[in-house]
Formats: sequence, structure tokens, C-alpha cells
Amino acid sequence: MKEKILFWISEEFTHFSIAYYLQKHTDYELYAIVDVPNRSKKFYQTQKLVNFKKVWFIHDHIRKKSKNPDIEYLKSIEKKYDLPLWNLMINERIFYGFFNFYKFSKDEILSIEEDICRLFETIFNKIKPNFFLTKEPAKHHLELLYRMALKNNVIPLVLSFTNLGYRVMLSKKTNEPDVKFDRNKIISKNRTFTDFQKFLKNENFVAQQKKYDSRLTESNINFFKAGLQYIFQNTNTNTHYHYYGKTKSKVFTYFLKSFFKRKMRKNFLDSLNSEIDFNQPFVYFPLGVSMERTLLIDSPYFTNQLEVIRHISKSIPVNFQVFVKETQTQASRDWRPISFYKEIMKIPNVKLLSHNIPSDIILKNCLLVMTIRGSTGLEAAFYNKPSIVFSNIHYAQLPSVRLVKELDSLPKIIKEALNTNVNPSDVDRYLTFLEENTIEFDWYDFSSKYQNLMNYGGNLHDVEISEFKAKQFLETSKSIIEKLTFEHMKKLKWYKENEIN
Repeated sequence: MKEKILFWISEEFTHFSIAYYLQKHTDYELYAIVDVPNRSKKFYQTQKLVNFKKVWFIHDHIRKKSKNPDIEYLKSIEKKYDLPLWNLMINERIFYGFFNFYKFSKDEILSIEEDICRLFETIFNKIKPNFFLTKEPAKHHLELLYRMALKNNVIPLVLSFTNLGYRVMLSKKTNEPDVKFDRNKIISKNRTFTDFQKFLKNENFVAQQKKYDSRLTESNINFFKAGLQYIFQNTNTNTHYHYYGKTKSKVFTYFLKSFFKRKMRKNFLDSLNSEIDFNQPFVYFPLGVSMERTLLIDSPYFTNQLEVIRHISKSIPVNFQVFVKETQTQASRDWRPISFYKEIMKIPNVKLLSHNIPSDIILKNCLLVMTIRGSTGLEAAFYNKPSIVFSNIHYAQLPSVRLVKELDSLPKIIKEALNTNVNPSDVDRYLTFLEENTIEFDWYDFSSKYQNLMNYGGNLHDVEISEFKAKQFLETSKSIIEKLTFEHMKKLKWYKENEIN
């Protein structure tokens, strides 16, 4: 009997591309759950490029604005799969009203969750897949599917970003290698802190993301074409809960307000003093990007970064300050409200830095880095600085990184961290481990090329997909995708040989 693979297919086309080349080299039975807007749906209904045995369109199985959830069923799901559903639902960016297009009621949220759970259970019971291939979950329904797969003894193979730029990870858990880090089994390359810093400049994840964001917004022609297409296309705001309330008038009002908010907030940040006295002892806290998996799913109890900053400010030694810096990638989210920045500035021992100050200068001068779950905690080790994280992340295995498990212990943890030395040998072995367990793949570049071809540079998602263009993209990207597909094949073989359950 052929082994079965269930794919998660979304707008960014990566896993459809993998499925296309996987079928050329293996005899797996392929199935797919597709999460795309209406116009893109037509392509997946009629395409002949990938021979999926069965395709489910997730939004076809969700009742439109139902208000009669089956609470007993949802309670059974929580028990069966050990899933705290509200933990996922409360932090869902669509439900939480980040974009203010539609206010979901409690019953509407629960009804959507019920329909999604019923669909996923039906799929697992019907096809009994061996493997589940997906990108790292960014929204709650994909995280829900991932956790249900684990409980159904379906082996997930997650393609996720890493703390290093231009590299990805393939593993059962998001951003966590399948093999354990054992520093005694890794041969040191004898790299120094100077070597680590040179490496970081070439493999910087934030710089890679910033380059991608600027590439998506730099073409006024694409933005204009996307706008015209949107104006003249018919829209149905009731077919996908992601689009509830997204009338054209609300969308245009949102973009107009967004333009002015982004400009005002940027002007405020630019007005901050860039001349900083680095002679005083300070702890560095870089803000994490809002509405991202790192906070919403991986750190569900630390989404209020203002409160985290207050906790830190209460816990540092009396002669210290907390330096807070906005991340450049927050520009893709229109920065944050000026009122948020002003609240930070009200805290007596906290200083808000200009986002224009290079992070490496701050890392060289700080005595400790504190982050909820960001990559700066790892970068700190490259600069011979200890760090503290509030949510468990793989690099917390470094001796110079401490995890906050109880907030009451924060003052003690900070004191211990300030007395911690960073051993370059530990950092070198961990970096070697990451290099050995990640894959070279510029996912951002791959996505931007597809978006430039299909989505007006990423400015419009609800588009018709031409099978001719899709095949053209698959063929022109063959060397990149096929290499990534071979890595998936190697990992699938490794799972079978090691009987991972």
C-alpha cells in the first residue's frame, strides 16, 4: 500500500511546488488542504500539474457566520487532543480585530473552530495519512491542524524559518531540529567572536526580511495595477471568515488611514535622539514584530510587550537602565501607535532608542539582552553577551541563555545572567550544529519572485492563477525547488528509518 502525504497549500505556493516535484521522484499518494481566496481557488480545482487524490478547500467547510456552536464537541476536542482552544483563538489576528474590519462574536469564533475541527478530524479518519507537509503555522487553524496531526500519529514535516538568514529548517517541530544538540559530539571550528560577527552580517535574518519587505513595496506600478484590479473585481465578504467585513469602502479607508498613520509614526520615531550615552550600564530589549507567530503562538502569554518592559524595569539593578528599540521590520505593520511608544518613555528607568541606531552598536555596548523569543538572544552570544528569553526557544540550550519560567524570579535571573560569561567554544559548537541541521534556501526571495509573477508584487492576494504561468514558474525555479524537494525526500526517508512517532 502506498504511503500517503497530506499537504497544506496556501497562497505562497511553496508546498504546491514541492508536491509538483515530489510526484516526479516518488510514488506517494498526495492529498491537500487548500487555504486560498476565491479567485485562486479555480486554479486548484482544475489544475493538472499535481495529481492530488483528493483536495479539501477549508473555507467550503465553514458555515457562514453561524452562532450555534456545539460546546460539548469542542470540549471533547480539547480533551482528546490536549488542546487549549482559547489559547489559540484569542491570539488569532483575524479574531482579535487587529485590522478592525469585522468584530467576531464569541459564538461566531466557536462555530468557526467547531467546523474546522470537524473537517480536520474527517480528513484524518478518512485518509489516515502517514506524513503531513506544511510551512510553519502563522495562523491558529494551521497550528490546530499541526497539533491534531501529532495526536493522530501523523508525522509532520515543517518547513520553517531559522534564527539565521537565508536558511530554513525541516523538522517535526517548528524551528527545532529533529536531532538533539550535544556539544560534546560537535567538533569546534575555533571561531572567535569576531568570526561570529562577520558570519552574522552575511547571515542576518532581520536584514533578509527587511530586504523582502522593501522589495514588495518598492514598485508603485504593481501597487497601481493591484488597486485597479481590486476596484473592478467582484468581492464576496461572506465566503471566507478572513474577509468578513472587508468591503471595498472599508479597505480603501483602511489603506488611506494606514498611509498617514505610518508616516506620522515614522516621523515620531525619527525624532528620537540618536545620540546615546553608552557609558551607563543597560539591558537591551528589542521589540518583537507584532501579529507574528513568535508572539501569538510561541509566546501566547507575553503578547503585551509594554507589560514585559515594565516587568524588566522592576527587576534590574538600581544603577541600570533598559534600552528599548523598535525593529525595522515593524514598518510592514505600519509601526506601532505613538501612544505605545510614549507609554514606554514614561517608565523612569527605560529609554526608547531610535530605530535607526544599528543593532550591532547596541549589542557591543549592552551588558545583557532580553527578548521574548527573538533571534537577538542568539545574536547576543555572537557579541559575547548573555541573554534572557521569556519563551522557550532552541538556542536557550546555550549556557549563556536563561529562560524565565516564573516572573517572580526575574530579578534573580537578571542578576545571575549579568555574572555569566559567554564561552566562544559553546557558541561555535551551537552555530556548527545549526549549519549542519538547516538548509540553504532563500524563502523570501522565492516568495517575492512568485508574488511578482502572480500577485502584483504581493499587493493583491485574491487573484486568478494561470496554469501556464504556474508551470512557467515551476520550470524556471526548477533547480531551487528540486533541491528543496530532495531535502524533503531525505527527511521522509530518515523518519521511516528512525521510526519517528
